[in-house]
Amino acid sequence: MAVVEQKVFDISGLIHPYFAIRTEGEKLPAKQQLSYLIQRSNGKRKVFPFPPKSQGVFYYHQPPDEPEDRAEIRFRLCADVARFAKGTDMELPNGTPWSMPLLNLHRSAAAATQGLLQLSIKEQLLDPSAQFFNVRPLMTLRPEKLSTVHQEIFDLSGHTRPNFRVPKGDYNSIRGNKSECYHHLDLSYNHAQVYKYAKEANVVDAVFPPDTKGVFYYHLEDGQPAISGEVRFRKCSDSVSFNDGKDLVADVGKPWCMQLWDIATSDRYMGLRHLLLQEGLVDEALISDIQQVIKPTCKNFARRLYTIDQPFAVDFQQGIYSIQLATRHGSELSKFQSLFVHPGTQRAGPDRPIVRPYTGRAMVRFELSTLPEHAELGPTLVLRFLELLTQIQCTIPDYDNAVVAPQVGSLYTVRRRRKGYVTWFYPLNQRCYGPVIRSFIELSKTS
Repeated sequence: MAVVEQKVFDISGLIHPYFAIRTEGEKLPAKQQLSYLIQRSNGKRKVFPFPPKSQGVFYYHQPPDEPEDRAEIRFRLCADVARFAKGTDMELPNGTPWSMPLLNLHRSAAAATQGLLQLSIKEQLLDPSAQFFNVRPLMTLRPEKLSTVHQEIFDLSGHTRPNFRVPKGDYNSIRGNKSECYHHLDLSYNHAQVYKYAKEANVVDAVFPPDTKGVFYYHLEDGQPAISGEVRFRKCSDSVSFNDGKDLVADVGKPWCMQLWDIATSDRYMGLRHLLLQEGLVDEALISDIQQVIKPTCKNFARRLYTIDQPFAVDFQQGIYSIQLATRHGSELSKFQSLFVHPGTQRAGPDRPIVRPYTGRAMVRFELSTLPEHAELGPTLVLRFLELLTQIQCTIPDYDNAVVAPQVGSLYTVRRRRKGYVTWFYPLNQRCYGPVIRSFIELSKTS
């Protein structure tokens, strides 16, 4: 830095400082506008100024063992460039380093955000032909249009957050490669659907698995509510072989997908939302309904049901199952406690831990009971095992099977004192979440 006599900037208290970035061979300087922190809440935007004593220099940072698309610009606090090595990075209020991801600059259509990106290329910190700049065109989510629009077959193998661009207008009207003509989009393998398990394994961004080659498409199960639609990834070598391909699978035993609920409620997926509307796969009324009923308290729950008998994954070592019951008319939260717990240990004490006799995961679903012993209780839920996603192991030597080991097709069964083995049941007229679930069952029929 001292070679080019880089000045030290004092940006304390500034909100949107501008910088002129001069590079060799360019007649006019490139522009760069930066901000410290922008928060959005309830449709309002709040911009925070750079904190006091924000004096130092910008520098290029490539996180170790991360792909090139994770490169970023940071700000090193120092009184002069000679003290750069002894300085510290400027931080955000949460203690993480302030940074400007170059990937965000690359996606921006504004000229005022291109200076640092151009400088990184000029100084050979970024290779303009590298994967960093490979933004894939996503032209359709309709399988029948793959050949018509010449949809590219994507190879996502080994990538963390591959980048895509979605035309803002009809694909026939797009001319050239101007950024303002496209929505920019990135997708990750371990988004909300599998986030819990990725977090337990200390994985921040899981890579797409080997042989992830194919196309995205929109899927809605026959007979299911319109809000339960999702974008999936079909593995295939070309558009002709789409019907012979198989869906990419997430590690919870279900197809990898982006749920319409998330697409409708997150600006991150604006490109997907635009494409779904443009191709008539969903309508504005459906998107509007979803956006109006979203509740922050249950926005990010991985288990979201659109019908009461929709399959979902369970972990036999989990304590409380929080489930979002979603319709286009409303969204409510229900909780089920003490599932798969050894009888008599539901409440922990100093010398009495909760005992969960099995480990592993399975796909299950709720059903409205037709058993004669539940007839007088009114509507009652039972729980059926559909698929064992992992090997199920017992954690207790010589276990007495008070909780019957899960088997595919069987109902969840436990042993009760003086009653023997009984099917687990949840009478909706007697439990605290019963009214919410009854309302959900009725509303889901009209979603």
